[in-house]
Amino acid sequence: MTVAAAIAVAGGNMAAAGGASGGFTIADLLPAVWLDLREAGTMWQESYDNPVVTQTANGQPVGLLFDIAPGAGATPLGAEMVLTGDMSTSTGWTVPTGWEITAGQAVHAAGSTNGYLVYPLSLTAGALYRQQIDLTKSEGTALFNTFGTDRGYDQVFATSANGSFSVSAFVRSELDFGSIYGLRVFAYADTGATADNASVKPVLGHPAWAAADDERPTFDVTVPRVVHDGVIDQLTIAVGDLGTDATVATLVAGAWSYLEGQTIGAGDYDLPTTNWTAVIILDRALTSQEKASLEAST
Repeated sequence: MTVAAAIAVAGGNMAAAGGASGGFTIADLLPAVWLDLREAGTMWQESYDNPVVTQTANGQPVGLLFDIAPGAGATPLGAEMVLTGDMSTSTGWTVPTGWEITAGQAVHAAGSTNGYLVYPLSLTAGALYRQQIDLTKSEGTALFNTFGTDRGYDQVFATSANGSFSVSAFVRSELDFGSIYGLRVFAYADTGATADNASVKPVLGHPAWAAADDERPTFDVTVPRVVHDGVIDQLTIAVGDLGTDATVATLVAGAWSYLEGQTIGAGDYDLPTTNWTAVIILDRALTSQEKASLEAST
């Protein structure tokens, strides 16, 4: 049972969708941020710009935490942006000399020329995306996978070794201007390589991330909760302008507390560093009924 479903059942206060009069669902809190360590599958060890590593055990770092408010499950992903990722056609791809798309693969022949295979994308500044692609390298110097624009892009994957590689990473778009690169694969002239099964999907909602490895709190599975070191551990989210009457509700040691009348502007927002189990942020005060429903669910 998901957290949202559990809350819907608790005391009958938070009703399931279309449920009891006076009840409400997570949708009634939108626009909101709802981060919850009780929701399985929402935590990742690595922050953005790193390969995907699921958080699975006590004491492991939490570098990325998904927002469950969109109601799209533990991994709330939007629509596919790479429409011909199966390489069935070259439509949508910028295919330079040295690369060709044939027989369901993008192929770079050794002995041709250096080149970037590109799927241009319109990116939103500050947004998080999940990028995936299958790559092979059979010979030559190196193969690279990057994501972003010419004003700010990230090297997602690089290898000088031969082999087959399934690349999956969460990547944050720093900028939404400049020449649009989107997803790119670079091969040196002497490199034999293929690319297939390319995918880019936006992460919905407001995921939280640690800006650096040493800023990641750890996961305490017994509560559950995130444990901060009290020095530099920090999870951050990107939000829109929530105005001057925002509420930050935190669940700590089984009890909810409420910071009300908060001013939260557009941009990055640092989450509380108490060792919390859940955080809800929304642009208004919670009603007494909503607070009672939350408290009945813990």
